[in-house]
Amino acid sequence: MSYIRKAVSDQEKLIALIHPHWIYLATGFFWSVFFILLGIFLDGYLNTFFDQSHLNFIIDFKTHYSYGFLTPVTIVFFIITFFVFWPYFSTYVSSEIGLTTERIILKSGLILVKIDEVDLQDIGAEHVYHGLLGWLLKYGKIKLDCRFVKDVSILAIANPYGFVKASHKARLMHPKIHYNEGAYFENINSIELKEKDNYSQAVIEKLKISFKNSFSNSSKNRTSRGK
Repeated sequence: MSYIRKAVSDQEKLIALIHPHWIYLATGFFWSVFFILLGIFLDGYLNTFFDQSHLNFIIDFKTHYSYGFLTPVTIVFFIITFFVFWPYFSTYVSSEIGLTTERIILKSGLILVKIDEVDLQDIGAEHVYHGLLGWLLKYGKIKLDCRFVKDVSILAIANPYGFVKASHKARLMHPKIHYNEGAYFENINSIELKEKDNYSQAVIEKLKISFKNSFSNSSKNRTSRGK
């Protein structure tokens, strides 16, 4: 069962429960494949360019593999792969972001559980950060500027602007938070403008990269023709 669901008190209601974006899992998988292939490449290189007895003199043992010999180099890279993949995997499966009628709760950790929370009335401003990849996949990180406690950073989640707008709606509905409808709609419009502006900037950056690559390829083609 969700940790945050159990942590929600009877005096509040859970509005949204969100997990980190799958980009964490994809990033861990990417680096895992990279290090595994790098280890296999180095294993093959050593077996090809070094005498086997000399290799055994340097590294005292070898493990039989289905197509030949697997040197400790590859084993070391498999171990490195585990330690590279685990933080991304752990972040993806163990982290939760909860929005209630009273607060925002952040939970992380599988064994050593860490809880961060901030009351809705203590949130002064929100900032959404995402690059070109975040724009393409619709995810982003959120930083909450808090008044009386330390600022809180939220992991990359899908539809971060939707989460921010939901937190504003929760503040509007809170009976003890002075937040009138005029200020609410003004802030929602501001959030939507930032969303459009950030996505527009991402589109511009994408077009710049495409133009730069096209120009570079055209220059190479002209140079090759001149030769």
